[in-house]
Amino acid sequence: MSTKSPKPEKEIAPDFHLRVRKSRESRGWEQRELAKRINVRLNDIQKIEGGIVPSDSLALKIEKALGIILLVEPEEDHERSVNVPSGRGLTIGDALDEFLSKGE
Repeated sequence: MSTKSPKPEKEIAPDFHLRVRKSRESRGWEQRELAKRINVRLNDIQKIEGGIVPSDSLALKIEKALGIILLVEPEEDHERSVNVPSGRGLTIGDALDEFLSKGE
C-alpha cells in the first residue's frame, strides 16, 4: 500500500501572473475589461496579476478568455539541501549564499 498521495493532474504555472498581464495588455484590455468578460470582480484580476494564485475554475476562465495556458503539468519535485553552520538556524542569507554559490 502506497502512502504517497497522488499528484494533481495540473498545477498553476509559476509565471501565471505575467502570462495573464502580458496577454491582456497585448489585446489592449484594461483589467476592468478582462474582469467584465469573465464575470469576476476587478479586484480578483488585480490580485491574480499581483501574484495571488487563482482557483482552478478561475484559471480556466482566464485561459479561455485570453487563449493562454495557465494550468500546466506538475514538475518533478526537486529537493535541495542547504549547508547550515552549526549552532544556529538557517537564515535567508545562508540560503541566498548557498543558492548563488550553486550557480557558478
